[in-house]
Amino acid sequence: MTLKSISTSSIGWRMGRSGRARRAGRIAAAAVGAALAFGLISACGQGSSSPPSFDQACGDYAKSYCTAVAACDPVGFMIQWTDLQDCGQRVALECTKILVPLGVFASPSQAESCGQAYSVAVCDAPLGYAPAVPTACGSNLAEGAPCAVDWQCHRGSYCETHGDSWCGTCTPLPVPKAGQACPTIQGLESCLVRPIDDGPPSGVSLVCCIGDQCCHPYGTCTGAGATCKQLPTTGQSCVVVNPQERGLAFACGTAADGTQLDCVGPVGGTGRCVPEATVAGQPCDPSLTNGPGCWGRLVCNPVSKTCESLPVAGIGESCTQWGVCGGGAACVAGKCVAPPADGASCETSVGGGTTLFCRVPFTCVTAGDGGGDGGLTGTCQAPSGLTACH
Repeated sequence: MTLKSISTSSIGWRMGRSGRARRAGRIAAAAVGAALAFGLISACGQGSSSPPSFDQACGDYAKSYCTAVAACDPVGFMIQWTDLQDCGQRVALECTKILVPLGVFASPSQAESCGQAYSVAVCDAPLGYAPAVPTACGSNLAEGAPCAVDWQCHRGSYCETHGDSWCGTCTPLPVPKAGQACPTIQGLESCLVRPIDDGPPSGVSLVCCIGDQCCHPYGTCTGAGATCKQLPTTGQSCVVVNPQERGLAFACGTAADGTQLDCVGPVGGTGRCVPEATVAGQPCDPSLTNGPGCWGRLVCNPVSKTCESLPVAGIGESCTQWGVCGGGAACVAGKCVAPPADGASCETSVGGGTTLFCRVPFTCVTAGDGGGDGGLTGTCQAPSGLTACH
């Protein structure tokens, strides 16, 4: 299994020293009829001729979005939320306190349209990831236009933010080439250049390297002389110099459908790139000596050597094996610790770097925001004073 990033909200976050947050991506998930399963009721469905308010529209959008995530990526949903009601409440808050003030949803009707689009979109089978953010959610902004999230910009561009600002500019995506310098996005070098919200990556063949040290294709590199290097693809030979790095994505690229490729062969020797298993019950090899590992939310059982769903530990339970907790909890010293409540004390670094995140859309604002290390403790506060990005 290669754990992909799990968005902490419907728009994603990247924490800054100031305690504010910037979006880094989004789980864009949907399923046919999902909103109906959650009891999605639009303003029109209530028999009212008056247009919906932002509160009503954000509530409808949140219900549809959360039901879609739960249907398409149930394990990822469990990691972030306790249940549909919990997700709906938090995403609705995010909508009214962030998306609306920033101008991502310029009108209640746009939020309603986005929710309705999620309710009829289709999951990205068999990988368990969702399709692109529905067109109805975006604004198709031209290059150079002000923006707050990537999906406001037209395809082929992204929202380049500035420092700790919530706002940025729609910027063309660079085209990476083997042997050339790694393109820079959001101040970091990466050869995986694609719209963040266009669904799962497919056919990844480049990785950013500094000399012989290559970075994870789904991550970023920093340092002088970083260049894009061609990755081996399905059936091609591969070599992992350090046995501890076997299974990391930079040993091989990905298949055309986005499935990760593992370098399968004798430890420390030459192997071949083989697609990871994508269905529970399929055979796997945790050592990658005789077979591949498991993709996405699947893990390889070391005893049965078959793929099974990623175990998600509850609050107070042990998380020593996989380090994955449910309901937004964090794995601290081998136990799942509940996230701090709204307005409660929070920590920006816990037990060897683990962070206790505040619940969406609150962020941990520390006392040392003016400079230095920023402090380790603060309070979970909702964003305030946001204005539309224009």
